[in-house]
Amino acid sequence: MIHKSNDSIPRTTQTPSINHTMSITAAQIDAKIKEQLKDNYYQTIIEDTSNGCGLNFECIVISDIFKGMTKLARARFINKMLKDELEVIHAFSSKSYTVEEWANKRV
Repeated sequence: MIHKSNDSIPRTTQTPSINHTMSITAAQIDAKIKEQLKDNYYQTIIEDTSNGCGLNFECIVISDIFKGMTKLARARFINKMLKDELEVIHAFSSKSYTVEEWANKRV
């Protein structure tokens, strides 16, 4: 937004935005997922791919809560769980598996 003062010199002002100085850790994401999944929690694998800056994460969530869900529904479920964290994170990718899918993938 540009404002003109009495001396007719244009001045710019910035509107306040979300505080992006807050850093998120893999441990915080893990704790949030465990808290949200409760009894349906099995395992998470979370990697900070921003060299510890807390801006980019890759996440694998293993839980039987995903049984019967499409990949899109699973991604939306994870994004909804981490809504507040995703406002601060620059890049986030997630993969989700049921316990059986994860066991078959690992073989």
